Amino acid sequence: MGYSQSRTALPLDKEIIALRRAFHTCPELGMDNPATAEIIIRNLRGIGIEDIKTGLGGGTGISAVIQGAQEGMCLALRADTDGLPVFEETGLPFASVNGNAHACGHDAHMAMLLGAARQLVENRRQLCGSIKLIFQPGEEIGIGAKKLVAAGVLEDPHVDAIAGQHTGSLFDGISSGEIGYFADRFGFCVTRLDAVFHGRAGHTSRQHEAVDAILIACHAVTQLQTVMSRERKCDSPAVISIGTINGGVKNNIIADTCAVAGTIRSKDPAEQRFYEERTEKIFRSVADSFRGTCDVAFPFRLDSTPIDPQMLEIFKSSAAKVVGDAKIKPVTAVSAVGDDFSEYCLDRPGLYWFHGSAPEADPIYPHHHPKFDIDEKPLGDGARLLAQFAIDWLQKGGEK
Repeated sequence: MGYSQSRTALPLDKEIIALRRAFHTCPELGMDNPATAEIIIRNLRGIGIEDIKTGLGGGTGISAVIQGAQEGMCLALRADTDGLPVFEETGLPFASVNGNAHACGHDAHMAMLLGAARQLVENRRQLCGSIKLIFQPGEEIGIGAKKLVAAGVLEDPHVDAIAGQHTGSLFDGISSGEIGYFADRFGFCVTRLDAVFHGRAGHTSRQHEAVDAILIACHAVTQLQTVMSRERKCDSPAVISIGTINGGVKNNIIADTCAVAGTIRSKDPAEQRFYEERTEKIFRSVADSFRGTCDVAFPFRLDSTPIDPQMLEIFKSSAAKVVGDAKIKPVTAVSAVGDDFSEYCLDRPGLYWFHGSAPEADPIYPHHHPKFDIDEKPLGDGARLLAQFAIDWLQKGGEK
């Protein structure tokens, strides 16, 4: 049996869509999202939430607590708030004009969490414990969750478990209005790779006196491809990609430095560490063979998100109440996406699910594309699912 609603679904859906569009017009980057934070805080107070903390993580992180009528555990619900440095080309009447874009669905994540907050406030009497709402900047740069955790967002009150969702068209087989769940882990481990190759500068007419850093980098990047072709298990998806290579200052000067940057992605944390070690070994050994050196760094690492089995079983029941059994599907498609939600799950049980909202369009533009958009119709169900799961987990989460 679902929770009671003092408001009909239609007004709530309209409210969530209006919120999504308000966020969509002002996408902000990194850890500093002041205009976005102002909208969040205004709406939290508007629905009667006063226990609000701001400025978390050295940026504009926000947490808010909804205390239920009965004592119990604490469940956190998280939405990411930052946009992307992409110039929007959707042509929507509420499109961003500030040079950034909500091209990943974070505008909808915030709107759905605020919609869920309204429902939870109106159903406080059913809450056996408390809900902590987390609005987190810096997801797109992979540091926001870690900063908020370090700032104590999972304490005061102590968070016993955490849940979140991602909307859009990331996974084939999950249509708009459908809910996809992950049986064991969500997403891939993601490691950023930065390397600088060092040689010795010289004139191109006297190349024997120089050590070409660009040549070293090219050989190292080519050699790195053999890790995927010869050292990866055939049944284990993974990718190592080099996204940038920069070196040299003039056509007739042999470069003394060349920098490369890329990403390593795999499903399993143990395999991820292996790929990191092999990358560093190859880069350093190739550089050494050319009489150069290489500095290798991994500025950030994110693990894939483990899915708590008990939370998953409760979630399936909650989702059936909101969208019906036919619209709940396991995600079977492989996508090498990453999310710093995993940082919250290092010592807490966690659950992350996929909320399908692919638009009725041809083509459907992918996440991070200048023309990315979503279908707004299922946003109301996304909010109701967050609220329903929160109520159900607080009632059942402590039963072990």
